[in-house]
Amino acid sequence: MLPPVEEEEPLRLVDMSFEQLMAENPDTVGWIRVAGTNVNYPIVQTTDNDYYLKRDYYHNRTNAGWIYGDYRCNFDNLQANKNLIIYGHGRLDMSMFGSLEYCRRAWWLNNPGYHTVQITTPTETSVWKIFAVYPTSVDFYYIKTSFTYEGELTRLVNEMKAKSIHDFGVDVPDDGTILTLSTCTTDADRLVVNAVLVSCERTVQQPVITPTE
Repeated sequence: MLPPVEEEEPLRLVDMSFEQLMAENPDTVGWIRVAGTNVNYPIVQTTDNDYYLKRDYYHNRTNAGWIYGDYRCNFDNLQANKNLIIYGHGRLDMSMFGSLEYCRRAWWLNNPGYHTVQITTPTETSVWKIFAVYPTSVDFYYIKTSFTYEGELTRLVNEMKAKSIHDFGVDVPDDGTILTLSTCTTDADRLVVNAVLVSCERTVQQPVITPTE
């Protein structure tokens, strides 16, 4: 069951087509936009979590890497995930996931209109509400995708909220789907942004993407 979307913080769902993107790179599984940041990229996914660490969208070798989904996650049916995980390097030029650094700044934290992520796939459009932002060491295993016991996801969410530098006041249902954006940072091993799925709609056909909107 999805929690209701708050009307005071709408995010327009942009119709888009993946036909050309998938012709360029068949690994394309979606497009991500994080409000109030520069994150506005196609998402790729392959059979491991190493390939796109040092390859760009066109498979060229680069230390910048690309934005990629955890190989364990399902981008064909977003609600089938308990924890949808997306990785990207924290580049100092604010490319890739570098501008997630903005999510720690007062001007971003104090503007609820920025606390939204949009993910579009060839079959779905979705909106996610951010509920936690925090730096952490890799000792905290926030990239868990499989939950065996009742309440296990809720316990993880509570840990995420306890680590957060800001109280977003967002409820996460026990049977919800969360999003984890993971990047490197200068003052800890990782900077993590977590959100909960609040809206997910199936699309009838693939449209044309307008990434600059």
